[in-house]
Amino acid sequence: MRKFGFFVILFMFLITISFSQNNQAFNSPEILIQYFVENLREGNFENIFLTSPFSNDLLVKRINPRESILFFSAFLPQDNTNFPTQYYQILKYNFLGNYSIQLKRFITNLLLSTDFSMLNDWKPLSIFENGIINEELLDNYFILLDLENLRSLELVRFDVSKPNLQFNERSIRRTEIIYKNIYGCDDVIEYTVLYRCNGNYYVGGITLFCYDMNWYIFSLRSDYDYFEFGSLRQVSGIFEYLFEYDIEF
Repeated sequence: MRKFGFFVILFMFLITISFSQNNQAFNSPEILIQYFVENLREGNFENIFLTSPFSNDLLVKRINPRESILFFSAFLPQDNTNFPTQYYQILKYNFLGNYSIQLKRFITNLLLSTDFSMLNDWKPLSIFENGIINEELLDNYFILLDLENLRSLELVRFDVSKPNLQFNERSIRRTEIIYKNIYGCDDVIEYTVLYRCNGNYYVGGITLFCYDMNWYIFSLRSDYDYFEFGSLRQVSGIFEYLFEYDIEF
């Protein structure tokens, strides 16, 4: 009987662990962004996908397709938010697919050298040079993108992007119409983030959604500092970062 009780307790313990691992709660932007960087550094992409609200079926179902269609005044075939949420599984993997594309661009911007700058701008780069395959370039591509090169990634700091613009009356109204009405979130905030990796400093944007007091990464972008999805800009250090993005020390 005691043995049976032990296995019941063990079973419940394992269920609890599994549940907690697949339902991460991030009750502050700081915890969320730190978790993102720590898991990117370790190459734990399954954990990173848990930072997206679209890993949660209930949050995907909060999308309001009618509001999306009304906002764009059209049926856009490429838009995920205008499809009925009865198809939430399709929407879920569409959004997570978009997140993976952003992560891929983020990593290539972070690790690839200037020889691959065209890729960072989402432009093709030929492996041929004078009609011959550039073996050195090809080898260097895989060397630079080795997961081990993410080990030095660190979060230096993050700051609210252009607070005077982001929290004025017009922007708050825009947030209400675009994000809260369509995605059903409770709050939205954009940050400018300074990273350090392999001795270099990089700046990127990140947009966070809040649902029921928990924060999620909506996208690796910031409209207020003109960062596209997953894009990064290299800076010389923290002082250039503060000056360039008008951040108080």
